[in-house]
Amino acid sequence: MRTGRGSQIECSLFESQIASLVNIASNYLIGGLEGERLGTEHASIVPYQVFPTKDSFIMISAGNDGQFAILADKIFDRAQWAVDERFATNSNRVKNRTLLIRMIEGRLADRTTAEWVERLTGKGLPFA
Repeated sequence: MRTGRGSQIECSLFESQIASLVNIASNYLIGGLEGERLGTEHASIVPYQVFPTKDSFIMISAGNDGQFAILADKIFDRAQWAVDERFATNSNRVKNRTLLIRMIEGRLADRTTAEWVERLTGKGLPFA
């Protein structure tokens, strides 16, 4: 940026791929659980994926229970989701993934991506 000249980065594709698969490898080595195809979803964090909106798509993650409470209450206006036993903890959200994802998809269908981005901005949640 300072000089206007580019630079070269050398990176091992093999080592990068190993690092990106650490959760899948750990699940297999420790628990004997084989990895499965999940698209943009995360195997052990819910929600963490791309969702359709009224006009496009948005990637949203709530990596812990506090973030999920913010998402439910401040973004979706559904505070009851965060205290619902099925969704109050990440482990329960993983167990009830299908139901929660349907609920989130239903909520996101109400507004455009731009409207959701505006609501999410500055709330401390990862999204894109």
